[in-house]
Amino acid sequence: MKRKTFVLFPSLGVGHLNPMVELAKHLRRRGLGVVVAVIDPPNNNAVSADAMARLAAANPSITFRILPAPASPDPGAHHVRRSLDTLRLANPVLREFLRSLPAVDALLPDMFCVDALDVAAELAIPARGGARYPRTNTKSEVAYNKKDIDWK
Repeated sequence: MKRKTFVLFPSLGVGHLNPMVELAKHLRRRGLGVVVAVIDPPNNNAVSADAMARLAAANPSITFRILPAPASPDPGAHHVRRSLDTLRLANPVLREFLRSLPAVDALLPDMFCVDALDVAAELAIPARGGARYPRTNTKSEVAYNKKDIDWK
């Protein structure tokens, strides 16, 4: 029987990469093939690059792939907006990467990689939005879409 392969797609930053690697280790223990596809925007910092190299070296049974992506078109925007822009603009690169793999049985994107769900649907790859803290996610989505919020 062919081993199933899951592609994990973390958001930008070490704080999103580390939990995805923990999930990847759990999936590997269950006999699944795992690829962690990491976006490398032009303005990536050395801390992220070092963490990626360290995690890849410490987990040789997990495949890591760095995918280049353009930076946000609005360098003056809030850092969250810039990150979301970069992740959205990475969709063509993610699409081509997924197409290049022999088989992908599931895509597991991070909570901020919601645009990747469109790529998965286009390629008929089962996908589920990534791990998140529901209350935090709800508040951040509401905050992102509305200006005046009464949190009471």
